Amino acid sequence: MAQDRGLRLLGLSEIYGFNVWDDHRAAQVMSLADVAEASGAETVSLIPCVDDRSVTPLRDVLRELVPLFKGRSVIPLLEPIGFTSSSIPHKAELVRAIDAVDPDLFRMVHDTFQHCISGETELFPELTGMVHISGISAPEAKLDQIQDAHRVWVDADDRCGNVEQLRNLLGGGYLGAISFECTEDGLWETDGLDKARRSFEYIERALG
Repeated sequence: MAQDRGLRLLGLSEIYGFNVWDDHRAAQVMSLADVAEASGAETVSLIPCVDDRSVTPLRDVLRELVPLFKGRSVIPLLEPIGFTSSSIPHKAELVRAIDAVDPDLFRMVHDTFQHCISGETELFPELTGMVHISGISAPEAKLDQIQDAHRVWVDADDRCGNVEQLRNLLGGGYLGAISFECTEDGLWETDGLDKARRSFEYIERALG
């Protein structure tokens, strides 16, 4: 349906914790990859465990993922989550594992909110395959895991540093998609498309 309307289906995602690895997880990932390929989706985002379950060493998981994605058109994206409870809060750990296992196969998601709360500074644009943007503008809000459910459009009051992050990613050679991942309830219900457009226009002006 997306292709019939001249749209790109950028990707599919999951939230089951890809690094809690077993035969069941392998079947889930393979099923997701099959659906992505059949639908024409360009990527699959794999999100790490953010609770207290035991996880498999990252390089071992990536070695299990290689045969599930090798030869497919869909690109596997690994997404760090900046919560203090996350098993993979930083990109640097992913970069080391990707470089060791298959730097030609895997890419990462850069989420501006998650990057902000993780405290990480390096961006790794050369290994970035997707960028998610969202803002937290409320001055009293603490930038932490709780605010994940209250991510809004990016505006001049943004506290997550979206414009600076985008400037550095683009300056570092990133040429891929930039998509909103805003999670505030009801954000799209009233003039959502117009608000998204105005937010993109603000970002473009700020980037110069």
